[in-house]
Amino acid sequence: MPLLRPVALMLLLGTAAPVAMAASDGSLSSSSSQGSASITATIVPLVQISGLDDLDLGEVGGTDVSASDGLCIYSNAGRYRITASGNGGDGGFQLTGRDQGGALPYQVTWQRRDGAATALQAGAAMTVQTGGVVGADCAGGGANAGIRVDLSAQAAAGLPADSYAGVLNLVVAPD
Repeated sequence: MPLLRPVALMLLLGTAAPVAMAASDGSLSSSSSQGSASITATIVPLVQISGLDDLDLGEVGGTDVSASDGLCIYSNAGRYRITASGNGGDGGFQLTGRDQGGALPYQVTWQRRDGAATALQAGAAMTVQTGGVVGADCAGGGANAGIRVDLSAQAAAGLPADSYAGVLNLVVAPD
């Protein structure tokens, strides 16, 4: 009978809920046993654009007009890519006349926190150094980038009087 008890106990343990196997198992002891397991995690690159506002270029007459907007780019990857597109053909930067349907081109410039400015090409990704924001949603950092939209009076001169509008899409991705 004493021999049957250990066998019955072993069978009982075999049917119990599975126990996680540790990377290093402890030894059999009457006082304590210690095991350890490695734990790993991977933080994936994250990006976020926030603080972007609508831009109103106002009335276009005989002079060039522009409008700027400060915004925030969060990237835990250190660098990011920005890609801009408009609602013109092939994603080009253009405003469309509400009544007459004319196409009014515009230019977009990316402005970094350090003051450097680079013209964006529609649909072409540009790699940028991060602005050093403390956390997502610009917590503790404020605007670290900006856009400027420029509209040439010369381009507007050949178009009919109308109200022109369009959409500028900005996509930020980890680099």
